[in-house]
Amino acid sequence: IDLKGENTDNSRLKAQLQLSTKSEIKSITMSWTLDTSGHGHLVSEGGQVTFNGEVKGDTKGNAIWMDSADEIKEGSRSWRFNIGSGKGMWIGLGTEDKFGPGYRLKGLLYGGPGNLSDGGSLVTGGWGPRLAQGDTVDMRMTLTGGSLRLEFGLNKSYLGTAFTIDNWTWGQAKPVVSLSSAGESVTISKLEEEQFPKTVATSTSEQVTGKWTCVTEDYSL
Repeated sequence: IDLKGENTDNSRLKAQLQLSTKSEIKSITMSWTLDTSGHGHLVSEGGQVTFNGEVKGDTKGNAIWMDSADEIKEGSRSWRFNIGSGKGMWIGLGTEDKFGPGYRLKGLLYGGPGNLSDGGSLVTGGWGPRLAQGDTVDMRMTLTGGSLRLEFGLNKSYLGTAFTIDNWTWGQAKPVVSLSSAGESVTISKLEEEQFPKTVATSTSEQVTGKWTCVTEDYSL
């Protein structure tokens, strides 16, 4: 009886070790995949990706975050991006088949001067603040009934829904970044649902509000 109990314990231990090994292998596979153009001068270590080297012309270096644990058909996934250095980079979602160097990257992106873009053209100008060193960008993807919604938060404040795509057909969306200045650095980490910001930041700037009224009858613009 004792021997049988030992065998059972050994089997359980073996199963636990196998599960632990599989978990470790799964975590190791999480990494940035960098574009292969050679023009972006990107390097990555863990969750951090950095643009190194000299910038020549309209150079962009793109990276897509690969993590099989993020692959879902329904539900939400959230990520946090810590901007270590630089400004005006782009952060968002893309897919493997629409990933590439420069403007070959197609996706749902927020960045630059605070715009929304599809990777090659402007979608909405002035949607949010310009991203800069020290900022924390939170991003949440929600898939429901074949539709995709992408929301952003900045420095623990909620910015809003940037994209709503009905009948999403591009495949599994993954986090992407696009860097274009020497020294730019972004680090990604997973964000729990309860950590995603819910409160919209209130403006602290003093602004004059109202409207112009024409007091001269024959005046026009």
